[in-house]
Amino acid sequence: MPSKYARAIMLVPLLMAGVHLAAQAKKPDFSGTWNATTVDGKKLPQPETLQLTQTPALITVTEHGLALPYKLDGSETTTQAGPEPSANSLGGRPTYVTSATWTQSKLVLTTQSSNGDVGFSTVDTYTLGANGKTLRRDQAATVSRDPGNPTRRRTEYAKTN
Repeated sequence: MPSKYARAIMLVPLLMAGVHLAAQAKKPDFSGTWNATTVDGKKLPQPETLQLTQTPALITVTEHGLALPYKLDGSETTTQAGPEPSANSLGGRPTYVTSATWTQSKLVLTTQSSNGDVGFSTVDTYTLGANGKTLRRDQAATVSRDPGNPTRRRTEYAKTN
């Protein structure tokens, strides 16, 4: 019969396996239609709508008529989107480079875009409320002309479906 010390040593791999499985736990599903209720703690006169569609491999964010895909494996996706260029445009349709990562149960979406000589980047961190009916988005946006001065914004959403 093994000693108490030997049994304790044998339990270490089992405990480590349990920790690993807990870390691999199912990530939250952010799918749904969300109405913004507050921005930086202030109520909105009219809700802004955010549509999130999620599969195990991809999340698509649709806002203001623009749908951007993010691969959930962390790889980059390049999308050319937006209206057709007009005679007054800055150089055509903007190109978006998107990626997604997980920080525990938070989803971090990174977007970089350029249109002519103007570029921007955003980092959006999504947190689902414990009841699954509220969503918080913390956003840091940077414009290429002023890279050292990001704009920060916190938006709270309520799920409508």
